[in-house]
Amino acid sequence: MSPPRDARRATQRGFTLLEVMAAIAVFLVGVVGVIGLLTSGTRLHQESQNLVVTSDVAEEVLLLAQRDVASRVKNRSDPLPEPPPPAPVPSRPELKYAWRITAAPDDGIFLLSVDVVWLENGQPRKTTFERVLPRLTTADVEARRLLGGGGP
Repeated sequence: MSPPRDARRATQRGFTLLEVMAAIAVFLVGVVGVIGLLTSGTRLHQESQNLVVTSDVAEEVLLLAQRDVASRVKNRSDPLPEPPPPAPVPSRPELKYAWRITAAPDDGIFLLSVDVVWLENGQPRKTTFERVLPRLTTADVEARRLLGGGGP
């Protein structure tokens, strides 16, 4: 005679449906957490890449703007130049820069502000870099001064 049905069930090995569902729930919680970490890590990496590129471009655009200002102002008595429209950065065409210059009250110091604009996730982002210029001179005068040839 075979053992009763309840006795056979007690001797069988395996997991109940409730145990399997609990294990799947714990696994899914872990997977969702890992996916959340990966997406936020990817986003932070992209933001840091954009900031590194922008910082690398900062010196370039400041020098380009300073050279442009110096080429437009031939004498100290010349009026301050009007800001040009945004232009692409030569080393990074996806970035655009525009500058503006402001004179200090003592007329010997100028503030050069350069805005760098780029698209990130379809939204424009902007950062501003500033440099204080002690005087406005032409690029030729600055080159002679740097090379030791004198100048004002």
